[in-house]
Amino acid sequence: MKHIIGSLTLATCMSAYAASVVGPVSQYGQLITGKNSSGKGQIYGSCEGVKDGKEVQVRGMSLYWSLIPEAVEYWSAAGVSTMVKDMKIQIVRAAMATGDEYWNSSWEGHKLQGYQNDPDFQKNLMNTVVQAAIDNDIYVIIDWHSHVAHTQTASAKQFFGEMAQKWGKYDNVIFEVFNEPQDISWDLIKNYANEIVAEIRKYSDNLILVGNRKWDQNPSDAIGSEVTGSNVAYTMHYYANSHCYEGSHSTFADHNGQTWDEDCEGTKTVKAMNAGLSVFVSEWGTGNSDGKGTPGSNNAGWQTFLNTHKLSWANWSASHFDEGTAAFANGSNKNALQYTASGSLVKGYLASNPTSYTKCSTTPSVNPGNDTKSSSSVQQPASSSSVNPVSSSSAATVSSSSQQQASSSNSVQPASSNSQQNGSCDGQCYDKFTGKCVAYYNGIQASDGSSYAYDNTCKLTIHYDAGNGFFDGPGITPSSSSAVPGNTPESSSATLALKDVASANFNVSVHGKMLQISGATANVDVFDMQGRPMMSLRNISGTASLEALSNGKYIVRIKAGSKSMVKHIALK
Repeated sequence: MKHIIGSLTLATCMSAYAASVVGPVSQYGQLITGKNSSGKGQIYGSCEGVKDGKEVQVRGMSLYWSLIPEAVEYWSAAGVSTMVKDMKIQIVRAAMATGDEYWNSSWEGHKLQGYQNDPDFQKNLMNTVVQAAIDNDIYVIIDWHSHVAHTQTASAKQFFGEMAQKWGKYDNVIFEVFNEPQDISWDLIKNYANEIVAEIRKYSDNLILVGNRKWDQNPSDAIGSEVTGSNVAYTMHYYANSHCYEGSHSTFADHNGQTWDEDCEGTKTVKAMNAGLSVFVSEWGTGNSDGKGTPGSNNAGWQTFLNTHKLSWANWSASHFDEGTAAFANGSNKNALQYTASGSLVKGYLASNPTSYTKCSTTPSVNPGNDTKSSSSVQQPASSSSVNPVSSSSAATVSSSSQQQASSSNSVQPASSNSQQNGSCDGQCYDKFTGKCVAYYNGIQASDGSSYAYDNTCKLTIHYDAGNGFFDGPGITPSSSSAVPGNTPESSSATLALKDVASANFNVSVHGKMLQISGATANVDVFDMQGRPMMSLRNISGTASLEALSNGKYIVRIKAGSKSMVKHIALK
């Protein structure tokens, strides 16, 4: 019993600590792809959206393959926290071994093998790192660290489906679906990626990274042949002694003294970005491409290149493995780091990361042409019914008329109000449904799966309570205007909401991507799970196509006369 109580106490303390941490994720929000005003692909944060000058660059470390003790040491809560404290990392990459790899190593008596032979152990390592990143409010890359992922499609789909369902609701999480493909065709890579992206999108709209030909040296291969889906970026990997950031390899000799007639890796990266693709440097090293060698003079030029183009990066590797690009010296452990020449150099680069962060409290400015949730990416459905796609502006901000319809009984108080409970919300809105301060930037998804949307005066425009099915928003009369914690069991359950549905006298069903309405002519509004409007259908009777919407979860509001119905649907 002492052990159990002690564990609960520790967990409580850790939760309190995590809630108090304000890091890059609180400041930037979910990372999203987008284009600047010149059409150049960049990475942005959902907090401020896609606009010039708000590009996001995060920098940190990549863990080594999860196959040797010198690496697994840092696949731990302590390891991640120590790097945050000592190195100021903003992101950690968890490079999970995926196949039947076995390097004759063990950790605390456990034989270390890849996911194929020991999925539970590898998933436990991954879950530990992801939770540590969340606790420290930094970003984390869930990396399927394979050179032959296209031959592991079934395993990868199973893994990413499970990871996306478990972690995809957290803004911290990024999915890297194919680490460093070998010299294979882009079509093979793309076809594999399309399958994995579709699986992830069943559960999450978070950023997805896709590798490319010859160990991630050709992000420009995707120009005009992009992976299907939104919020997808392409990776570029480099090692400073082997790769070049501008010009051609015809004038740059690699660590073996070889030259060849091909554009530099940096040149191909800029070409991809100028074509509108977002690029992410999910792995780079200070030495040779084989992991050996000491840091060369090319590192300074590479850093200038990365900073100029606002490219996010993770350095290889956070380990004390015996190779030149390892950041930590022998004798290091998860609680105390000693640095190699490579690690000292990287720590110096990371020293310019911020020492503190500010919670996001502004309404995002979204470029409707690039926002991953923008309705401008939703084509008008093929339907004989009258269809009015949501305007690009309303995808970012709920219309003022809709805001006016939000019931005052929802009692979400403005951040400027002195009557807030639990003290000041410090630029956010107090939400009586959760008893917490909630950001008002038009749409967030809480850790329990609930969705909220507010205007900047803290009027509630959408609230979907995943715990009990309660939903309200513009044009909807809640089942109980006091459906908040502490009221009668009936008003805080789905019972009254179901009564509303039962009395609506019309039926709604979804078959594939077809919406079926019988018994009434209705108006239909479709929202994503963060409360942002995606589609507006008017005077629907019979069927309407939802083909224009990508696969994933949505909230559908149907209104016929004074009766309203809300459905939580999943399109596949």
